[in-house]
Amino acid sequence: HNDVLTGLYADLGDLLRDYLRGDVGPELRPENHMDHGRLVEAIRAGDAETAAAEAASHALTCLTDRV
Repeated sequence: HNDVLTGLYADLGDLLRDYLRGDVGPELRPENHMDHGRLVEAIRAGDAETAAAEAASHALTCLTDRV
């Protein structure tokens, strides 16, 4: 592992989480976004078609929740 890249990605994750918390609000907690399980499993299985469908579905859900 590259310590510089590991630190960079950890910092990036923190920044993204802070940004999303400001945008989405305090309800951004793991128990509120566990619906990513099917997407993660599709990625792990190398199933690009299912992963793309899950990602698109999640993105559309996020948009409709805000309208």
